[in-house]
Amino acid sequence: MSATIEWESFGYGPDGANVWPNLINFESDIRGCWERLSNIGDTVLESLALASGIEQGFLRNQCATRELSTMRLLHYSQNSAPNLEHNVGIAAHTDFECITLILQTAPGLELRTRSGEWIDALTERGHIVVLLGDMLERWTNGKLQATGHRVRNTETQRMSIVMFLAVNDGVEVKPLPDFMNDDAPVKYETIDQRRHLAAEIAQAEIYRDESQ
Repeated sequence: MSATIEWESFGYGPDGANVWPNLINFESDIRGCWERLSNIGDTVLESLALASGIEQGFLRNQCATRELSTMRLLHYSQNSAPNLEHNVGIAAHTDFECITLILQTAPGLELRTRSGEWIDALTERGHIVVLLGDMLERWTNGKLQATGHRVRNTETQRMSIVMFLAVNDGVEVKPLPDFMNDDAPVKYETIDQRRHLAAEIAQAEIYRDESQ
């Protein structure tokens, strides 16, 4: 037995094209949330760079303009769909950007380990889950792998805030020299964030159409 799992979202980006609902303080709260998560993201990028042997400001600077970054507020409604493997709100995937920051109010987000197992992400108040994205995997030539994840059905209401920190528009992303040697040849072609986003979205739409 399967059932439709309903969810709704609000997306925000810095390009000024946002459509704001008529809710008291909503716009100011969202802009404030963006700024706070943006600052946290910069700290995470610096920490990842240091941990990987990359110059401390490299990742932060390559993601500084935010023109392709987005933030989403997601609401998964309470539902009667059984908690089965094929009943998922969002199917397994990796994110297309550099890193993703996620806060959630209830279980549902699952992360895939290197051995292929699925584990629950943290839901405690004040905790932020950090996912590594496709661009970071490319820069490190696969040393840091993009985090596979999905959202399963939990039959209870769930809300989350998700911020996708993207690479600056026009920056060419390719494996850095420190991650290439005779034992680790180049695994990825050069690409930029905009082209990667377009290609992955197009592929997802093909998969969606074929599965319907």
